[in-house]
Amino acid sequence: MSPTSLHHDPLVILGTGYTGRRLYHQACEAGWNVFATSRMPDVHLSDISPAHRIHFDLTQPETWRSIPTPAHLIWCFPATPLNVIQQFFAGRPRKSGRILVMGSTSAYGTNCGAVTEQTPVNTDLPRVQGEEYLRTQLGAVVIRLAG
Repeated sequence: MSPTSLHHDPLVILGTGYTGRRLYHQACEAGWNVFATSRMPDVHLSDISPAHRIHFDLTQPETWRSIPTPAHLIWCFPATPLNVIQQFFAGRPRKSGRILVMGSTSAYGTNCGAVTEQTPVNTDLPRVQGEEYLRTQLGAVVIRLAG
């Protein structure tokens, strides 16, 4: 994450667990105005300044308004359920920042052999349905992490 004109909008890490926490610290070092979210921020984000903690739970619509607009979003938890994701984004301006989704290689199944850019994802999986909605309807970039 290098300094660019994108920095004028904040960066919000949706789901600041293991990966999200590292992204948070790297983004801070790169000069971003970055916020970390958790369902229990006072418990799980004690190492992050209270001014940069946001209470967010996708299943609790009353927490959605705490996400700044505009903002760039890094989605770090399974993108499910689809109907709730659609409701969340219906309440945000269409052009409110870029979206990066941390997906999983589980999207490819377990018996597919070598995975390439052309390997299809299993759209029967709820998390893949959410990721594909974010990608195709909102222009999100989905990266699939292997672990």
